[in-house]
Amino acid sequence: SVVAAVLLGGLSAAQAQLDTRHWIPALWSPDAGQTSNHCLMLSTPEVGNVPVTVTDGAGVEIWRGDVTNAQPVAVRLRGSCGLRQAAQTGAGNARVVTGANSVNQVHSRGLVITAAQPVYANLRHKLGAQGMSLTAKGRKALGTNFRAGFMLERRKNQNYRGVFISVMATEDDTTVVFDQFKPGIVLYQTETAGNPATTAPIEVTLQANESYIVGIYQPGWAGSADLDDFNGTRVTSNKPVAMV
Repeated sequence: SVVAAVLLGGLSAAQAQLDTRHWIPALWSPDAGQTSNHCLMLSTPEVGNVPVTVTDGAGVEIWRGDVTNAQPVAVRLRGSCGLRQAAQTGAGNARVVTGANSVNQVHSRGLVITAAQPVYANLRHKLGAQGMSLTAKGRKALGTNFRAGFMLERRKNQNYRGVFISVMATEDDTTVVFDQFKPGIVLYQTETAGNPATTAPIEVTLQANESYIVGIYQPGWAGSADLDDFNGTRVTSNKPVAMV
């Protein structure tokens, strides 16, 4: 299934998830076959019609329509979304980057949600008994200094297993640095330094709404540390970014 990083942060009011603009960085799955039902759920407390536009990182329109408190919308990115399903208008794909070789690259498959009034945006993924729910938190989620956290890994040899960090820029010429890797952590296809070999700091420049993904493809694990030591990796930027 799609495997996402979990951003660690403090508790905040539920309204922190309600905004007129949301950014969802591109997600990653090592196996394209693990991206079955993939849906963007849009809702609002507003009684009247709230015009909403969903685009990808390249600005291609995926869906445009109205959302109300009584009529939430499920934008179908791939597969089936059940009730209140609305088909996307852009080119059809799961908006998920797939394959081990797609990490350490710039991508435009993230999502940008723009609304006339505050809305909730929740990304849901389902494949068999596996599922994922990712709630966007609008402007409250943006920052320039993050730490990544993950569920502990217990099955480390499956072809479809992996963990990742994805960062989406909100402004042009955003410099992002991934660093403070624990000793022995080696991200997939990255340069290493030191003893034990550890991934060297990674610096990239992104334009607005571009995403960059780093991660570990478990069958290709080349590090000496426990995979769980990927927890705590630092991500900093010179301009606000969203991260999953």
